[in-house]
Amino acid sequence: VYEEIVSAVQNRGVTSLAFYGFSHGGGSIYDLSERLNANKASIGTFDILFTGYIDGIENDSDLDLDPEVRLPLGTAFHVNYYQSFGFIPPWGSSVSGADVDVNVTATFWGFLLFHITITNSGVVQDGIHEPLVLRTPR
Repeated sequence: VYEEIVSAVQNRGVTSLAFYGFSHGGGSIYDLSERLNANKASIGTFDILFTGYIDGIENDSDLDLDPEVRLPLGTAFHVNYYQSFGFIPPWGSSVSGADVDVNVTATFWGFLLFHITITNSGVVQDGIHEPLVLRTPR
């Protein structure tokens, strides 16, 4: 993904980026933002307009199920939907600085959701899709 983004910025004039991830994909989004930030001077001009986590888990190991709680570097807008139902991980957590930060298990519409079913929720899908479309030029 990193190399495709670099190619898009350098060869196709892409300047606006938006991405989100589920589970370890949330950790991958953070790692990607960190790498893009570290190499921005050599990549070219771009802005990360939108990022999102759905029940984000750190990406440092398949065995490590710690929630991803770091805000992606350079993001202009971050959406975070997570669940904390039950006693056995995996589950995400609150992300300090997120523009939208929702514990779905504390809501009337999501109190029975868990790590696999959170992505199937229409409310979660709309909560990612609508701000992404609103903030990403076409």
